[in-house]
Amino acid sequence: MSRVLLTSDWHLGHKAIIKYRKGFKTIQEHDETIINNYKQIVLKRDTVYYLGDICFTEESLEVIKGLQGKKILVMGNHDGQYFDRKLLWEAFDDIISLKNYKGSWLTHAPIHESELRNKYCIHGHTHNFSVKDSRYYNICVDKTDFKPVLFTDVFKDLQDRNPEYEIKRLKKIAQRSTRGV
Repeated sequence: MSRVLLTSDWHLGHKAIIKYRKGFKTIQEHDETIINNYKQIVLKRDTVYYLGDICFTEESLEVIKGLQGKKILVMGNHDGQYFDRKLLWEAFDDIISLKNYKGSWLTHAPIHESELRNKYCIHGHTHNFSVKDSRYYNICVDKTDFKPVLFTDVFKDLQDRNPEYEIKRLKKIAQRSTRGV
């Protein structure tokens, strides 16, 4: 059975990242940890949304090419900044700016609350910092023990911590679906 997983802000090949991510002695150790975690979790038929800032070198991009799963990149502010962006198309099955997915927005950076439109925002970009609004969910590897996470787990957590918003959200969806009847 296929699953949908989410991950963000790998920063593979980014030599300065270990100044901010404590616990890694070298960039190689950092990168290997993220890649090994991915390999232990992601299966061949899974779809993985990478919510931006994945790699900083062409060599890192080569590693991503060999990973399992359907790989969809939601562009981040650093993706393709240090090499020809055309190379991203060789590693990813699709590249998008944001995704409206099953009651949520999948984005690199958190979107403004006025743009939520009865959805949640699942994002990266902010590393260890989280938006102080329970409708937002930060899936940076800094927050997920350097592992991809299941969309179903994230979405359930968002629903559980937002019961009033969830009721209102579902009512709005129901209203929209009955307009066409």
